[in-house]
Amino acid sequence: ADGAVAYSLKDEPVPSDYPALGRAMAYIYAHDRSGALPIIDFRPNWAVPYKRWRMTYETAVERFVEEVQPPVLLNCHYPLKRDGSTRPTFYANIEFFRKLALEKNIGLMGFIQVTAHTFKNSKEIDYRTPSESDLNWLVNSYLAYGAQGLWYYNWRIKDARFGEGLVEGGSGKPTALYFMVQKVNARLRVLSSTLLKLRSKTVCHTNSVVPVDTTRYAEGMIRGIHDLKGDDFIVSEFYNQDDAQDDAVYLMIVNKRHAAAKSSDALKQTCSFAIYPDFPTVSYFNPKAAKFVTRPAPKRRVSLELGGGEAAFFILQKR
Repeated sequence: ADGAVAYSLKDEPVPSDYPALGRAMAYIYAHDRSGALPIIDFRPNWAVPYKRWRMTYETAVERFVEEVQPPVLLNCHYPLKRDGSTRPTFYANIEFFRKLALEKNIGLMGFIQVTAHTFKNSKEIDYRTPSESDLNWLVNSYLAYGAQGLWYYNWRIKDARFGEGLVEGGSGKPTALYFMVQKVNARLRVLSSTLLKLRSKTVCHTNSVVPVDTTRYAEGMIRGIHDLKGDDFIVSEFYNQDDAQDDAVYLMIVNKRHAAAKSSDALKQTCSFAIYPDFPTVSYFNPKAAKFVTRPAPKRRVSLELGGGEAAFFILQKR
């Protein structure tokens, strides 16, 4: 369809849907010339008990990929609970989807929770509107895991179970969240030409006790840096998949601290690291200038103060 950017083919498919979805996907691949992306969002890992489908979550997703052949993987994991907690299986879900996307050489998208909603018959479905720190944390967590697209799932419905999302359901007026998302997207538009050429290599967490199914950072895991100090961060390395001659280290560091009704400034924390001398040039993304700035690598440690959920991007170059 002219002007379409994506097709939403199905929300949370079950295995019996796979044959029809596979046929629909094949038809789009064969006949659509618009470049629109066919999207199917999968269930989160906590929502597929074995007894429902007689298979593990991992098997259900792997079968989905094999039978439907989607261009991207994403799942609708709402991690931000109304009681202020964060669902503990969130990172395990991203870990599995990242590994499968890399293995199958397909895209990875991030699903961003923006609408509070509560279903009284389910204690699991009781979600809050994200704060600024929540929003930054969600976006940057997905980017750190290699996502190259974001889906802000914005409910706009006359239903008392749902709060307002990016716009008011009745008037269509922007909410406070709209302007937070606008700010995030403005930064990502500038970064997009860099992010879209990258492929995820390593993702690790600096906590003394890391989330389930994730990897704890250890010296030597990330090329180019050493003696990293700081707790509660994600550290990710990428490489340029479009240029085999580019031996730079693309580095992303995310402050994982976030909380209900908390701004990013309220949850600032510092991390630092040293750069090996065989990477004499460093480019870092300056969010105020909205561009990468290149400088000789500092001989002293690099120290970062990041707000809650915020991220820093570096390119370490050997020349």
